[in-house]
Amino acid sequence: MNADFLAVLEFWEREKGISRDVLVNAVHESLLSAAKKAVGPARELRVAIDPKSGDIRAFAKLVVSERVSSTHDQISVFDARRIKSDSQVGQEVEVEVTPVGFGRMLLNTLSKRSCSSFAGPKNS
Repeated sequence: MNADFLAVLEFWEREKGISRDVLVNAVHESLLSAAKKAVGPARELRVAIDPKSGDIRAFAKLVVSERVSSTHDQISVFDARRIKSDSQVGQEVEVEVTPVGFGRMLLNTLSKRSCSSFAGPKNS
């Protein structure tokens, strides 16, 4: 999947004449949109793309809690300490929340957005 993703970016840059900055901004917007749909409500959701490998990952900040009442914004002390050994109740811990098939979701989202986001003004 990562090779497909990088190939799409290279194609748009080379064949469509779309600048790298425009592509990166559109990809980040699309990633956030796809992540929000896949992950659901999450605290400070962010996404990251490794520019060399094309690996795509999503992260959310969860509050460490003794008793978890909402999995979208809380994490147990036990689970938090597996990520960060000195985690304390009330602290925030960044957790990877990358959904299965996230790369495919991104490509679908980008495909739908490509016409409107990248087309620019039409010549009459």
